Parts: sequence; C-alpha cells; structure tokens
Amino acid sequence: MDAYGSQARIMKILYVTHKPIYPVTGGDCIRMSQILDELLQLGEVDVMYLVHDSRERMQREWNPAIGTEYRVVAGRLRRLMRAAATMVNRKPLLVNLYRHGGMRRRLLEVAPQYDAVVLGSLGTAHYCMDLRAAGIEAYLDLTDSPTMNLDNEAMLSHGWRRLWTRLNARRMCRLETLWRATVPTAFISEVDRDYLPAQGKPSQIVSNSVALPEDEMTCTHENAAELLFVGQMGYAPNITAMRRFVADVLPRVAAEVPDVKLHIVGGGAGDEVRALGRDNRHVVVEGFVDDLGACYRDAGIFVAPMYSGSGIQNKILQALAAGCCVVTTPIGAEGLDAATDAFVVARSDEEMAQAVIRLTGDAEVRRGYGRRARAYVAEAFSAAGVRLQLKQFIIHNA
Repeated sequence: MDAYGSQARIMKILYVTHKPIYPVTGGDCIRMSQILDELLQLGEVDVMYLVHDSRERMQREWNPAIGTEYRVVAGRLRRLMRAAATMVNRKPLLVNLYRHGGMRRRLLEVAPQYDAVVLGSLGTAHYCMDLRAAGIEAYLDLTDSPTMNLDNEAMLSHGWRRLWTRLNARRMCRLETLWRATVPTAFISEVDRDYLPAQGKPSQIVSNSVALPEDEMTCTHENAAELLFVGQMGYAPNITAMRRFVADVLPRVAAEVPDVKLHIVGGGAGDEVRALGRDNRHVVVEGFVDDLGACYRDAGIFVAPMYSGSGIQNKILQALAAGCCVVTTPIGAEGLDAATDAFVVARSDEEMAQAVIRLTGDAEVRRGYGRRARAYVAEAFSAAGVRLQLKQFIIHNA
C-alpha cells in the first residue's frame, strides 16, 4: 500500500497546463513538474497542454510515468491575436494569452472520464468555470496570487504602464475572486492565499519542495565579494530587481568593498539586462549556465532584491538549500519564516547595501546563515510535506 492508501491508487487524474512542463526551464515549470510528480503518487495521470510547435518532444520522453498526452497546438500568431483581444473583452492580458477555444473543447470532451481535473496554472484557470458548468470536478493550482503580482508591479511602474497594469490588476481581481468561489484553489503561501478575502470554496497551501544538495556541494562561503543572483532573466520582476540593485545598491557596496562582483545567472537575458554588465566592472551577466550547483558553491552572498512578483521564490529556496547566505527584501521573503533567522531581510536599498557590506566581512556569520538555511528548508519544504498538502487538497475536497 502506498502513502495514500487504496483510494489514491485508483484515481484517474487529468493535469492541464498552459505549456509543456519539460524541459524544466523556469519557476512555473519547476512548480508544474513537482505537482505532476506528486499527482503520480495519487494515481494515474494524463496531461493536456498547449504547444506552439507540434514538433516539440513528447512529455513522456522526460517522464515515462505520464499516461496519455493531449497536445493542443496554438500558433504564435493566434496567441498574438488573443493578446490583442485584451483591448475589448475585459479579461487580463495573462488570461487572454492562453485562453484557447480548441483546448476548451478538447478539455470538456475528455474530462468526464477522470476522477479529478487539476488546472495547473494561471494560464488554465479560466477553464474552471467551464468545467464546473459541465458538472466536472476541478481543482485549481494558482500558486501565486496573480492580483497581488500585478498590484506590486503597478506600484513600481510609471505613466501609461502603471495605468495599464492597474487596469489588468482590477480585471484579475474580479476573475481571481470568481475562480476561488468556483473551485478549490491551491496557493504556494499564506500571503498569496490571504491577499483577497476568502471565498466559498476551500483554499489549501501547497508549497514547493526543494532537494538538499549533499554537504560537499553546498556553499563554501570563501569568496566573500562574489554576489550571486539566479533567475529567468526574461521575467519582468527579475529585470526590475537587477536594474535597481545595480543602480542603487551595488555602488554603495563597491565604495566599501572595491573588489565586489555581481554575477547575474539565468537564461532569457535581453539587451536591457546585458547592458548592466557592459560598462560596469562590478557586474558579470553570465546568462544560462549548465551547473547552478557550482554557482551556489562559489557565491559569497546570494542577493534577491525582489520589489515585485508574488509567491515563494524558487531562486531563494534553492539558494537556502545550498547553504548560501541570502539577503532579500520583504517581497522576496513572502511565504518564508523570518523568525528562523535563516536569511536577512533588508527593507530599503541602504539596508541591503549595509547588510551585504557587513556580511562580506565575516565568513563565520555567513556560514551560520547557511547552516540555519539548510535546516529550515529541510523542515519546511520537504517533498513529503508537499505530498501531504497535495493529498489534503485533492482527496479531502473530492
């Protein structure tokens, strides 16, 4: 008998995502791959997803445990046309980008044969109302509060961009409220769950899990002046974080630590990001790297100056698991327990600069943060804990 008992083994689940889960190339794919792995512990899992190119590899090539694959091809031109519909249909841009009539029809056609349909992202959330209207059991994993994400982005924007983001936030608030009243919804943290008032259907916390590297693969804390940031560098909150850090924090650090160097690691870096390192000897834009483990081992301090976004940051969890000394902002720390003293929270650019300066001068303090970080992650973000949360979400709401 497995951890879920006989009921779990006979469940037939359809997992629906807005894009292929594999290869795992960003935070959304990390989340979806982890949820898929745990759903496979509950029963038999088939997947349905949008794909822009029918020649892309099948998901079973990465995960042979997947059953049937339903691939719905959505050309990029069609996606652009859907995005343009945002001007007239009063839905948020992020909903319009992935809303697809062909996928909706296919989903309603096959869904009745499943015990549960799990909508695995914001990009598939709007189908929850179609499924409920058809009398089909559905569960939604929003992960983050998309309304909070847009509200945070609006506060950092200016001019027409702020007006546009606020408009999308109002539209998203209306839809997020409706979704939560329609189906049981999972969030990655209490902060995301509680951002909007509770609705009629139950909400559940389902955290991300993170694996602890072996001790010999953890941060050495020997390179005090080597700062590290890891993230998908086509993602707007990451771009904002690095622009502000390089402009407002790094010069203050460099005045006290002349050999300081910030390494920006992650795929998708455009000209805006690469420009940060062109004329600044303290910045190296690494782009995509094969071995993130080596980056964490060599880092003196992991900086996560997040000023927008929502949800628990995978980049921070992975750095904590690797035993790095982490300095972040209140938004970066959302969903984490600051009382553990496993990381440093800086509430202003000056606080962040002073924290980095102080920590570069004391290796033993950095090692102390690293030890507490690994202990915290091992206790709060284990795969077994996420498995139990997901069981409560699916089984208890069935």
